[in-house]
Amino acid sequence: MIDAIITYLPFYRVHELKDVFVDNWIQLGSKRAIAYVDNVYNDSQKALLTKILSPDLEELEIRTGNWGDRNATFLTIIKDCISEGIESIVVDSDNNLSSSFGRIDAALCEAGFSFYTVMEEDNPDLTKYLARSKLLGQVSVNGQRSISVYGYRVKGTWNGIFYIGRKQAVKLDATLLKRLDRTVINDVEKSLLRIPAQLRNYMSDEITLGFIYYYSGISRVPWIISSHHRHHGSTPSIDKDFRRLLSSTAICGFARRLPKRKYPRATWLYLRYKVAQLYYATTWFIKN
Repeated sequence: MIDAIITYLPFYRVHELKDVFVDNWIQLGSKRAIAYVDNVYNDSQKALLTKILSPDLEELEIRTGNWGDRNATFLTIIKDCISEGIESIVVDSDNNLSSSFGRIDAALCEAGFSFYTVMEEDNPDLTKYLARSKLLGQVSVNGQRSISVYGYRVKGTWNGIFYIGRKQAVKLDATLLKRLDRTVINDVEKSLLRIPAQLRNYMSDEITLGFIYYYSGISRVPWIISSHHRHHGSTPSIDKDFRRLLSSTAICGFARRLPKRKYPRATWLYLRYKVAQLYYATTWFIKN
């Protein structure tokens, strides 16, 4: 069951609500649609949002904030879904769910996969994700076709020490929301918010979600392939090594601030990315 379809995006990509998100809402047919718009910090922006979205999307719920990055925004979504009891599918704003997604979700729930993530059909790293997954089963959709359901291992040794897997969409059902540990969510949020927002943007939210799932007792996350990624192209390209330096610095900052006695694997997360940070800092220095 899906009460609401949810997306999240920065203010400068609000056009994707009309270009992409509304199509997902229409084909899914959920009663509610909620958009979390980040980088909104004054009333003029809110007025502009109303002007842009009216009258076409009057029924769309807009929730604004100045969270600063997708990690903090997603944590807000999770906390809201827990407190308000919203069973939802959270879809990246530049992704189209498959046209039969409502039937796919119903079939998955009936087969016992009430929460899961979604990978896009054209992912070039599919083999890498399959190597860390195992086939959980085949689910028949309306007796016409079957889809493969895989289970992604959240815990990694060197790559993806905590990682939820590919998440173009994330199903948050009542079972999952009950399992997610509120203390872990709060500790993750406190640690994240002590990192500058500009740096947090280089840290994947698959890592923070993987950390929360792992310390909530979830070792594998079911996933399917059922979306199309429409790359937005708004992120400026930077040197690969410099981007990895920023990413590893953000992850180090996140891990360093977590209570180590409560989360012993946070120490390994810190050490792993401290090595990466030093390596890419040296590489960047030599190149420049």
